[in-house]
Amino acid sequence: MENTSNRIERTFALAAGAVPQIVCRNPAGFVEVRGEARDDVAVVVTCDPPDALARGVEITVEQQGERVFVEAKWPSTLGWMRATRVRVTMQVRTPRRSDVEMDIASSDGRIEDIDGAIQVQSASGDLSVTNLAGSIHIQSASGDIRAAGLRGRAEIRTASGDVTVVRAADALTIRTANGDVQIDDIAGTLILHTASGDVHVQRSTLTACEMQTASGDLEIATSLAPAGSYEFQTVSGDIRLFVPQTTSAMLSWTTISGDLSSALPAERQGGKRNGTLIVNGGGVAVRVKTVSGDCDLRIANDLPALLASPTSPVDAATVATARPTQTSPFLVDNAPPAPREPEAEADTPPETLAILQSLERGELTIEEAMRQLAALEN
Repeated sequence: MENTSNRIERTFALAAGAVPQIVCRNPAGFVEVRGEARDDVAVVVTCDPPDALARGVEITVEQQGERVFVEAKWPSTLGWMRATRVRVTMQVRTPRRSDVEMDIASSDGRIEDIDGAIQVQSASGDLSVTNLAGSIHIQSASGDIRAAGLRGRAEIRTASGDVTVVRAADALTIRTANGDVQIDDIAGTLILHTASGDVHVQRSTLTACEMQTASGDLEIATSLAPAGSYEFQTVSGDIRLFVPQTTSAMLSWTTISGDLSSALPAERQGGKRNGTLIVNGGGVAVRVKTVSGDCDLRIANDLPALLASPTSPVDAATVATARPTQTSPFLVDNAPPAPREPEAEADTPPETLAILQSLERGELTIEEAMRQLAALEN
């Protein structure tokens, strides 16, 4: 144990076979929790400026049973200006089989090599998580989230931050209001809802997928499982779906003013607003709903499965440097798209325009808007 004017160190012993629960709360600074091959928990806390403890900043580092608490609190007498200048750095080394609860407010956070349950809340801090095998729940207001090597069920919610996920092999749920999403090399199921961000999914093998966006584009490159379920919805964004050339699918679409094209051999049935695209004789069910966006079915020549060992570690630099890309390098169009039908006339009837405006304001769902527009036509 060591205490100095701005540094606290503690090491906590654990009962044999115990699974520690690490609880970190830090208003401002940095928090890192790393799993290691060890049977105790080591904690180091440093404060900046060095006299922060003398000013009344309270640091708690203690053990209660198998729970280890690392917390920082600012005194009300410190004042807002001084409080904003205080930074606390927390570093925790724990057995790989640990559960982690983190509240980082405006701090940045990092979690690596943990095989237990993860729960994180962040206000404006950025978060990086790497090589996690348990269930994951992350909620952020405006911080960016980067994740790699996820082997458990993961749920990520953010209001305005960007989300990057590199390699996941279970069920992934992402909900964001205003942020771009980049996903690379994942397997399993994906549920993704976003209001105004663009979404790029690359080199993946999704067994099921549900994606919705209001004003962003969707670009998805994945193989389609024979028994899978795939649904894509957008209000004002385009959908580009890249699949292997041999894919057989039955694509049904509903649209208000968008159109559908395919670079794969396909038979188109139905009208302009509702119809079916029978791809390579038909097969996997794919449902597409758009308001004013187009749907393009394209060919992807490079759709590998997950790497030979999907549980192998991911280098932290992989997730730290990953960024959304506008065009995936492995996506190709090596067959001409089917000709589009003529665009709808520019003049929109006022009744139709009113429905579209209600949809854009969020007063109607896509399904409700479709029903009202169909009633107008009839």
